[in-house]
Amino acid sequence: MHNKKPCWQSTYHALLMLIVIATITVTTNSNLAHSILHAATVNRRENNIGLKAQGKPDWGERHDGNQAVAGTREYCPKTDYPLTTLVPKEVNWSLTTQSRPTFWLYMPYTAEQVSSAVFVIDDETSDFYHEVQVTLSREPGFVRFTLPDSIPALLSSRDYRWTFKVFCSEDSLTPIFVRGFVQFNEVEHSHLQDYQTYLDRLIWLDAVDVLAMQRLNDPSNTMLIDEWRWLLMSGGIDLTDVPLGPIIDAPLMVNEPSNE
Repeated sequence: MHNKKPCWQSTYHALLMLIVIATITVTTNSNLAHSILHAATVNRRENNIGLKAQGKPDWGERHDGNQAVAGTREYCPKTDYPLTTLVPKEVNWSLTTQSRPTFWLYMPYTAEQVSSAVFVIDDETSDFYHEVQVTLSREPGFVRFTLPDSIPALLSSRDYRWTFKVFCSEDSLTPIFVRGFVQFNEVEHSHLQDYQTYLDRLIWLDAVDVLAMQRLNDPSNTMLIDEWRWLLMSGGIDLTDVPLGPIIDAPLMVNEPSNE
């Protein structure tokens, strides 16, 4: 005759079995979630890689400009990388959904190294021409400059030419400069969630701004660094001409004239 197990022992074994099943389920779900996240990351990177594999994106009609520095650097200190504006290299033109867009550059000079810096924007007519003096940051890196309130907001579907000039010495009459074109297009912002959406719609200026701010808020995130690399490559920007960082925290500010 077999001995019948006590009720408490049967209950214990049942609970133990439930714990084992729950543990397996949690582990499986965790692995599944990790696999889904990994697949999504790989898919995004493959999409970005595909931009290069399928040929460069059609960023629009080519405009005359200078993505990398132009002008004599006779009076400028030697730097590892040149002054460079972040616009698609082949066209020197970019779209934005902001009437006061934010422009990004790689600035190799600091405020202490140059005499002055000037931002100029016009629409190649006599009706719209504005320039402001700008104060550079205290360290080299990727910097941003947002169109200030002292300059009228951009009108939709019109090309504007913008130039960033740097005078390295008071003795220099000719600045070094970079130049690009921008066009403001009004869109429904609720449909634009992240930089990838901007990139998919070829809205370059906003894609750069969103991803740069994400990197600024999480500078050690290697995934964001990889995304930044692919973004620059999609715009035809040579990664031997610019480093991957740093992203400078403080924006470039307008140098307001003294009241004295």
